[in-house]
Amino acid sequence: MHKLLIRDSLCVAAILLLASCGGGGSSDSDVPAVTADSQTVIDTPAEDAPLETSTETVPASPVESDCSVSGINQWVDDSMRDYYIYYDQVPVLDLASFETPEELVKQLRVDPDRFSYVNDQSTNDQYYEEGISAGFGFWISYLNDIAHFRKIIGGSPADVAGIKRGDVLISVNGIPERDIDDDLWSELFSDTHEHQTMTVQTGDDPPRDVTIAYSEYRINTVPEASFYTTDNGAKIGYFLISNFLIPTTDAINTVLAWLVDNQVDDLILDLRYNGGGRSNVARTLASQIVGESFTGEPFQIRHNNDKYSEEDYTRYFESEPYSLNLSRLIVLTTEKTASASESIINGLQPYIDVVVIGDTTSGKPFTSRSNDNCGKSLHAMHAIRTNSVGVSVANGITPDCYVADEYLFETDDARDSLTSAGLDYIINATCQTSPPAAKADSHSAFHRHNRTATPEAIMERPADIID
Repeated sequence: MHKLLIRDSLCVAAILLLASCGGGGSSDSDVPAVTADSQTVIDTPAEDAPLETSTETVPASPVESDCSVSGINQWVDDSMRDYYIYYDQVPVLDLASFETPEELVKQLRVDPDRFSYVNDQSTNDQYYEEGISAGFGFWISYLNDIAHFRKIIGGSPADVAGIKRGDVLISVNGIPERDIDDDLWSELFSDTHEHQTMTVQTGDDPPRDVTIAYSEYRINTVPEASFYTTDNGAKIGYFLISNFLIPTTDAINTVLAWLVDNQVDDLILDLRYNGGGRSNVARTLASQIVGESFTGEPFQIRHNNDKYSEEDYTRYFESEPYSLNLSRLIVLTTEKTASASESIINGLQPYIDVVVIGDTTSGKPFTSRSNDNCGKSLHAMHAIRTNSVGVSVANGITPDCYVADEYLFETDDARDSLTSAGLDYIINATCQTSPPAAKADSHSAFHRHNRTATPEAIMERPADIID
């Protein structure tokens, strides 16, 4: 086992946001829901999904629509038959049978696209441009039938209230957690802005009551950075990024300046819950990781449908401040790692040694642009992206080292399963290189139930789980 003599940490919350340090973080978008492996997500329409927005122009809608439901539905249908990557396979539907464009777009999507979605333009702009979301700000998962807080979104009500990743949820308003069924859970954690009192426990500490309410908050997407000094004096940097939003760039620069100043030898980049966001922010970080050596080299190639093939283009590594000039990067992943997060891994792999530790990523090879009309934003997957050697992430990125995300400690704690594995790999060059013999059995300790939404529904959220 590795020896860690010193851990130094940098709190970046106050620099970027209104949040306090600690608690974890994340961001991608939509309403409260449960993920495919039954983690409860408590957040609004801009905090949980594999979606991505970019700043390039969007082809004009083929037909100007009015702002009635039928008009907006027609606009969505026309757009999906125009610049959508699978435009020629979109099914013909009775548009009048759909009460909302959000429901319509789900039926217009063509497999393997499960990411195209519609949300409110104001929510979309606030989230990506300002990093503002709303909700309670936590995920719940189960280990040995015990409800643990798996993720606390930086800056959220749960974070401000002092709830930590790994804490146990005992009860809500005096009702034992095990007695709360799906309907009651949805009722308790709705957007009614009512206060809820949860009894939670940290480790062996006495249980305590925490009262929080649904509210708007500014997300801290880079809650903390650390570096670990080993017994031979090597320095290993660590930081988590929950999403790539416009405000994230300043926070990343603060962290990288600190890591450069401390002359770290290696970096563990924690993207375990990062569903993506602004691709330009991700590309900037990739450029800072490799430094000047690769400036001008292709980072990502985007391929549109055949109607817009003249708009295919390549993104390149750029010269950026606070570069680490690394030849190796350790990345922590789960099935929630998606889109722009995957593009960092995929885009760097032709150039440096990228060691992926955790689980296979989500597998989102698409990119989308926000197309706005009548207060709605359509995010139709319009292009497939590859790295410089033509490889996409269509089937997810397979880890080099398989490690389960156990969420018993905060993510930057050396006892955390993924972080510990990253440190072990750097120090001892060891890891589990093959998946468990029976993956289903490896998760048999997880208590599963779906409280508020189907796995498909969770994938539409643009801001808290994926990109």
